Amino acid sequence: KSYREVISLPGIGSYTAGAILSIAFNEPYPAVDGNVLRVIYRILGSFQEIGNSLSKQRVEHMIKEVLTKENARNFNQALMELGATICLPKKQAKCHSCPLSKFCKAYQENWVELLPMKKQKKASKIVEKTCLLLECNGNYAILKRPSQGLLGGLYQFPEAQFMTKQSEVVKWCKENQLAPFYIQRLDDHQHVFTHLTWKMNGFYVRVEEENQAFLWVSKEALEQYSIPTAFSYYHPKNLSIS
Repeated sequence: KSYREVISLPGIGSYTAGAILSIAFNEPYPAVDGNVLRVIYRILGSFQEIGNSLSKQRVEHMIKEVLTKENARNFNQALMELGATICLPKKQAKCHSCPLSKFCKAYQENWVELLPMKKQKKASKIVEKTCLLLECNGNYAILKRPSQGLLGGLYQFPEAQFMTKQSEVVKWCKENQLAPFYIQRLDDHQHVFTHLTWKMNGFYVRVEEENQAFLWVSKEALEQYSIPTAFSYYHPKNLSIS
């Protein structure tokens, strides 16, 4: 029930922590996501840029000032619902149905389609890579990503610099002490992160012996490992392998 304990859980940020504590326990913690930020910025008629940690912290502080143990659950859920169903982006906003329109600066000044102001997004960086689904006697090669950085601590199938030819795959295998005897090209796949896009292709490769540089697990045992969506496209359960 404590914020310190909830926020310490993997994958839990301030929004999720606030939602859990307020909705489940009526504890006075704000739950501020993009929808809630939009509601608050329109009510205030604020032209400050949205989307940075400072703007979120500012709104979290404002909401915490008015939350009590009696109203936290309903207050947070009301803001969430307003942002999700009424105070929608741009021309989708249903201002005439909004119970807060008489308090809303953006509505009064006809600024609804202008707010909130968003920071210009940087062009997404494109990275090309090849995913290798290596199989040896029914076991598949995976490895754990570094604990820090993108997709930290999760498991993945081996990857390499972008390759298009089987001869390149054979060379990569030999460099990694693997002896391939069957190679099948897999479909291309694209995964989009916030400021990064992975353009991936894949190869299914049967090898004669396992290389101890990888962890080799059965198709069934793969379900026990946290393989992110970017790589799960090449999970053997999702493929038609001849």
